[in-house]
Amino acid sequence: MIKGITLIFIVFSISCGLAQEDRPLPLLIEFDTTREEPPEDLYFQKRMPNAVAIDARREVNKVSLVAKNSSLYPYTITVHFIESRNVLQVPDSTRSFVVYPGTDVLMNFRIFDPSQSFDFDFRADKKIGDSGINPVLDFPYLIPVGEHKSVHLALPNLNDTRDVEPAFRLSEGDSVYAMRKGVVTAVPATDQMIDRIASGSIEIRHADGTIMVYDNSDPSKVLVRPGETVYPGQPLGVASSAQFSVSLYQLQNEKPEPLRILFYVDDNTIVPFSEIPDHAIVHYPLVIVGKEMNRKELKRMKGK
Repeated sequence: MIKGITLIFIVFSISCGLAQEDRPLPLLIEFDTTREEPPEDLYFQKRMPNAVAIDARREVNKVSLVAKNSSLYPYTITVHFIESRNVLQVPDSTRSFVVYPGTDVLMNFRIFDPSQSFDFDFRADKKIGDSGINPVLDFPYLIPVGEHKSVHLALPNLNDTRDVEPAFRLSEGDSVYAMRKGVVTAVPATDQMIDRIASGSIEIRHADGTIMVYDNSDPSKVLVRPGETVYPGQPLGVASSAQFSVSLYQLQNEKPEPLRILFYVDDNTIVPFSEIPDHAIVHYPLVIVGKEMNRKELKRMKGK
């Protein structure tokens, strides 16, 4: 069950004079504390509160608007400028920015008269996800049971949702492998405050914004950590039950929507889960494994 809360918006009022020009400016922040409980099946299982902090930093006659993203997801920030005094180049409309994990300078403003104080007011709307990228719907994903192993498919469920919730039959303790290069955004049994789609899963965000959720992972035997970049075919952990499932999502208006996964079988053939032959032998060819790697990563992989 997916659930969570969404931060609606934050209003900032920034005001400062010369005495503070060598340190970050203090912010008077007013939170809109109104919360409307979203439908439980539409949102993340857990959301990180205040994932993006916005600050202003002054350097003599310049002020920078800075965003620090503490999440492992990108966030789209829409800034609505309200009014300003003694500050030049402040837009009279809204501006949108995509902030990936880390710190980014959104905009720089020049102070008209450095001997005088200044202020400007704005409102910032924050939404999880990068609205400027689209998922690669025909990406060839590796089968996550390990190279040269035989595939054993779980029986279809009542509604036969195999193509969006593929399930493999494994022995308890069998290793599970990354299907595509990406950044780990969640692992089972973590105490970290993170954005996550499901509970008890390993979750990996890909370059096109999609997220793969690896369910039924043993929380005591996870081999990766949040924030780590993993590569196709890399061991992630071990299965905690005889049935191991994966699911792929894209974010649409902050909602994780399921996508069909296409698996690489052989001879550059990609098929949905329902068309994978039972007992097929798994292959991890370099043309697929190295598809999203840079030269340095490819060289390191070939040297192993």
